[in-house]
Parts: sequence; structure tokens; C-alpha cells
Amino acid sequence: MTHDRRTNLKQVMLCAVGILMLSLGGASLAQREPGGPPGGPGGPGGPGGPFGPGMDPAKREAVWKLQVKSVAQDNQLAADVTEKLGVAYQASRARLGEAVAAAMRGEGEDRQARREQMRKLTTAEREVFTKELGSILQAGQVEKVAKVLGSFSFSWDFTANTLSEVVKNEETLLKAVAIAGNHIAKSETAGAASGGESPEARRERRQKMSEELNAELAKVLSEEEMNKYKEAAGRFRGRGPR
Repeated sequence: MTHDRRTNLKQVMLCAVGILMLSLGGASLAQREPGGPPGGPGGPGGPGGPFGPGMDPAKREAVWKLQVKSVAQDNQLAADVTEKLGVAYQASRARLGEAVAAAMRGEGEDRQARREQMRKLTTAEREVFTKELGSILQAGQVEKVAKVLGSFSFSWDFTANTLSEVVKNEETLLKAVAIAGNHIAKSETAGAASGGESPEARRERRQKMSEELNAELAKVLSEEEMNKYKEAAGRFRGRGPR
């Protein structure tokens, strides 16, 4: 392996670890709560979950495009607006990844300090992204779109990717991804507002939210698709973090 390739791999790994720390919320990397709901907080792809950082770059970009398309359909955006939105979203997530990678190269900070820095980076990027949306969307659309896309959620990445592998009808897929995006954004907002809850209360809240998401997805997916989604999510959870 060449020096440049090793350096690039190291940077990617640093970025992945940094964003994973951010997604943990208040949980410890070494003591992540086991058995989180698939696609939900604490589960595979959720805060504390392993899916996002390990996703193949090409697949990750495809997932981001799918997320934008689902939000565009959910908000009835025109094709030219959707294209601009996609460019802004992918650029925003790339900037955040680069900022996290740079932060992770720093030395002398403890884990809690780095985690707080990751939160600040995400908040700052969300503000930039929301401002950019103001030049793309109508005033009444900005808040809703920013809440979903601006979550920069690995949990949604995981769910959208899993759905894309089991749902073949595009219209159904877009509806399902939009449902997941709206639900996960709401879930993560609730999690951020409940920082003082006990581990047991947090597990109960997360389990309830996962059940609510599955109930919503079941309204648009067939029984076969729903079963495949649960199976795929379960297989990933069973592998655990890498």
C-alpha cells in the first residue's frame, strides 16, 4: 500500500470515528447500550450504531441522493429545485465530514471534549445548510426540509439504504424513505431534549419510537417488504460494531 493511500485511509477512518462519537449523544463508545432498535437511536445506524461510518462512499452518495429525492417528493419540489437541493446537501455532508476529520487529528483533548466539539461542528454546519436552503426553497419550506436533511443522520442513512435493497417500486421507496426521515428527525430532536433521562428511560423511549416507525412503514410496504427490512436490519445489528 502506498504512502498516499495509507494517509487517505487514515483520514477516512478518523472522519468515521469522529462522526460516530458525535452520533453517540451521551453514550460511551465502549459502553454502547446493546440491542437498540434497528434503524433507530441506539440500533444499527442510529446514534451509537455502526452503520454510517462503514458505508461504502459510492453507496453513501447514492443514499444521500435518495434522501433528497424523497424529501423533494414529500414537499412537492420542482425538478430544478431538487437538483439544487441535492448539490447543497451533498456538499454540506462532505464539509461536515472534512471538519470532523480535521478535528479528530487534534491531540490533547479527552473524549467528552471531542464529543462536544463534534456537536458544535454539526450545529455550525446545520446553520450553514439552513441558510443555503433560504436561497433554494420558498420561505415556508426551509424549516421542514432543514429539520430532516439537516439532521445529517446515520440512522436515516442506514434505514434508507436498507429500504433501497428491499423495496423495488420507486414511488413506494420514496414514500418509505420520507417517512423514515421525518420520524428519525423527530426522534433525534426528542433525544437531544432529554439529556437527563436514565438509561432505562432512554431505552424505553427508543424502543417506542422504533415501534412507531415500523408501524408507519407498514402502512406503505407490503408484508414481504416489511419482513425483509426487519431481517436485514436484524442481521446488521447481530454483527455489532466493527
